[in-house]
Amino acid sequence: MSNQPEYSYKPKGSIWGVYYWKYFGDIATGTKVYESLDRELAKKECFRLNNWKYKEPFLVKYLAYKSNVNLEDMPEWLKLVVTKFINPRLNMQVVDGDRILNKMRDDIADLIRKQHVRIPVLVEIRKNEKEKGLFVIHSGTELISLYKESY
Repeated sequence: MSNQPEYSYKPKGSIWGVYYWKYFGDIATGTKVYESLDRELAKKECFRLNNWKYKEPFLVKYLAYKSNVNLEDMPEWLKLVVTKFINPRLNMQVVDGDRILNKMRDDIADLIRKQHVRIPVLVEIRKNEKEKGLFVIHSGTELISLYKESY
């Protein structure tokens, strides 16, 4: 008896297939039993056929960016913050959003300190019942904000 699974899934081009395998010594022959364009559906079917537990994927989170200042009207230090720390992270999937927001807060605060900005700027994380956000605040006005968003 082999320790190989009876069913497995793999892509052929853009189509994911689930294959039933028969083992004869070192030789294995596979027969396609299911196909889908969606990888998760193929994985789910493979787990079902193998009698394995399938854990549904959790919601993937993204960072949502909001600015109260147009890019043309931003001071240079704020443009640097947006281009260096915010834009590269906008389309990334985030698993641990709290850790990312805390790291970004520290990085943005360090960058602002290095730019020798003369006006007081506050970089803080606020949390309400539903969501947590990172804010860059100047004179009581929120210039930019970042939130974790689920889809």
